[in-house]
Amino acid sequence: MKNVSPEYIELITKKLTGEASPFELQLLEEWIQEDVENQTAYEQFSKVWKSAYTVQDDFEPDVTAAWNKVKSQTVEAEGSAKVLSITDYQWYLRIAATLLIFIGAGIFGWYWITGSNNMTEIAALDEKKQVILPDSSKVWLNKNSKIKFAEGFEGDERIVYLEGEGFFDVKKSEGRKFQVKTSKSVTTVLGTSFNVKAYKEDSLEEVQVVTGKVSFAPAKGSVSQEVILLPGDKGMLVNNAEVVKTKIENSNFNAWKNEVLQFENTDITQVTAAIEDYFGVKIIIADSLILPCRFTGTFEKPDLEELLEVLTITADINYHKRDNTYVLTGKGCN
Repeated sequence: MKNVSPEYIELITKKLTGEASPFELQLLEEWIQEDVENQTAYEQFSKVWKSAYTVQDDFEPDVTAAWNKVKSQTVEAEGSAKVLSITDYQWYLRIAATLLIFIGAGIFGWYWITGSNNMTEIAALDEKKQVILPDSSKVWLNKNSKIKFAEGFEGDERIVYLEGEGFFDVKKSEGRKFQVKTSKSVTTVLGTSFNVKAYKEDSLEEVQVVTGKVSFAPAKGSVSQEVILLPGDKGMLVNNAEVVKTKIENSNFNAWKNEVLQFENTDITQVTAAIEDYFGVKIIIADSLILPCRFTGTFEKPDLEELLEVLTITADINYHKRDNTYVLTGKGCN
C-alpha cells in the first residue's frame, strides 16, 4: 500500500469532520476514484477515525509529540522540508491527535503509521493464478490482474479489491456478506460463483453470474441503481454510472479460467471475438463473404495455430499473420 500525501490526509480529515468545502470534496472524490489503492486508503482512514472516537473520554493525547510525528512525514525525499502555513499546522494537529488516540487505544496496524495496513496483495502477471482467501473462498485471476484483501477477513464484511479479471467461487458464511470492489463498481454476494471483468483500459465493467445471486451497482451509486443478477445474467456498468442487465450470450466468457473454447453453430464474428479475447490477438475478416459462416467445435487447452487450421478446413477460410494480427480471407460458406 502506497503512502498517502499529507495534502490528501488533510482533505480526508476535513470531510470526516464536516468542514470540507465543495471544491475540496470534489478534489478528494477525484483522488478516491483514481485507483483501488486510494479507495482502500480512504476507507481505512475513515475506519480509524471512527475507532478513535470510541475510546475513553479521559484520554489526553500528547498533541505536541503527535505533531512532531506527523511533521516528520512532510520532509520530502530530497531532504528539503515542506513549509506549512498556520492553517496547515492546525489541521495537522487534529490529525496528529486522532492518530495518537488511535495508538493510545491499542489499535495498531494502520499503514500510514507502520507502513502496512495488514492488506494482502496478490497479482497475476504473465500467467493465471488461483488464490485461496482466508474464508476458503476461491479466486481465479486472469493475466494482468490483482486483488487485495484484509488478512483474516475479520468482522462482518469480506471485501476484495480487484483490478483486472477474476472468477470468484464464494463460500457461504452466515451473516457475512462478500464484496468485490473495483474503482467503478461494487458486487455483493452471500455465496455464489461469478466472473468480474474490470480492466482499467476497458470502457465497460462486466459481471457474469454462474450460480447463486449477486447485486451489482456503481461504486458511488444509490440503492436505486442496484441490479440483482441471477445465474445466466450479465451486468454491464456503462459510463461509470448506469448498470445494464442482459443475458449471457457468450458461452466462452469463462474460457480463460476453464481453458476450453466451445462453439455450437456459432456465428464467425463471435468465434473470432472469442479467439481474440482468449489469445490476446487481433483478427480481421477481410472478405465479407465469410460473414455468413458458422462454426462448431470444442477445443481443450486450445492452441491458436491449430484452431485456425481447423477453421481453414471446415469453413474454407484462409488466414495469414501480420505482426499480432490474423487476417481471414475466403470464398464464404453459402
